Amino acid sequence: MREMDRLARVTGATFTTGYKHQMTGDLDLRTVMTSDGSKTLFDRWNEIYREMNPAEALLPVAEADLPDGTYQHKALKVETMQAVIREYRDMAFKQLMVEEPDVLQKKFVELKVREAQAKGGMWDYGRRQNAPQFEW
Repeated sequence: MREMDRLARVTGATFTTGYKHQMTGDLDLRTVMTSDGSKTLFDRWNEIYREMNPAEALLPVAEADLPDGTYQHKALKVETMQAVIREYRDMAFKQLMVEEPDVLQKKFVELKVREAQAKGGMWDYGRRQNAPQFEW
């Protein structure tokens, strides 16, 4: 949407999609494949998001006569658009959880076990090299 591009330039707001979701913590969804191995969870999540067509919900906000804000203070238009996008992304993620429960549950359990091990002093959480491996 052109209005989103304009708001990004005027206020510095970002409307990009993240590759993590708050429900899976630090899990990078670009690194996990779907159960059929055809694409990543991140790719499938974005497909679901696009199928929901958030532009329909964003259009009235974009056309509304609401204040834009500045780089320092984001105003109602930016906050509302970001809230709509966040809501649609959350709905898309919940749909992904329905489609890929085994994959997400496995990765979520691994993440929680690693966090607990790190808290227990077994290793440094977030370590990329020589991280503990899981056998399923």
